[in-house]
Amino acid sequence: MSFSNYKVIAMPVLVANFVLGAATAWANENYPAKSAGYNQGDWVASFNFSKVYVGEELGDLNVGGGALPNADVSIGNDTTLTFDIAYFVSSNIAVDFFVGVPARAKFQGEKSISSLGRVSEVDYGPAILSLQYHYDSFERLYPYVGVGVGRVLFFDKTDGALSSFDIKDKWAPAFQVGLRYDLGNSWMLNSDVRYIPFKTDVTGTLGPVPVSTKIEVDPFILSLGASYVF
Repeated sequence: MSFSNYKVIAMPVLVANFVLGAATAWANENYPAKSAGYNQGDWVASFNFSKVYVGEELGDLNVGGGALPNADVSIGNDTTLTFDIAYFVSSNIAVDFFVGVPARAKFQGEKSISSLGRVSEVDYGPAILSLQYHYDSFERLYPYVGVGVGRVLFFDKTDGALSSFDIKDKWAPAFQVGLRYDLGNSWMLNSDVRYIPFKTDVTGTLGPVPVSTKIEVDPFILSLGASYVF
């Protein structure tokens, strides 16, 4: 992923931190001070607006048995809705399941295949099971980290320049860093970043010629939303 892409990711993180900071001032002034916190046996449901930032690297593009040099694709970013629910096995450790409305990947030919234009499109999204560690609160702030495994699923595969387009579902490691702000009365603001790197197989035909390759994808999912403890 290029430095410019990391700057694009950093900006929403700064915005999220600003929102959490503004909420701190507002809640201290206007909201009852009943702490949410976490206890063994608690459930936490989170609903988020999520931005998916994607870095990609195309492997050797095999066209009719031979490698086509200097071929590449871009996928593009997307915005979607996500949901996760966590169960606390202790006051600091939770098991979390994350899903969302599938994002849309639009594969655009680059470099030596830029003349192909839109190669294909597909909806995709991970289902992630994570083990989270939630640190003790700092004032009303609750930082947490998570690690787990995700299944990256692909739906609604659409041909473009590439016909009979297919891309394989894959397992992937999943990493998470997050921060919640306690609004009181069991409500919290939530901000987190998830990283789910994976490598998968792509096949299709270009006219009558079979095409195959592998693609490495590095998705960052930046989310901002609300959590409820019950």
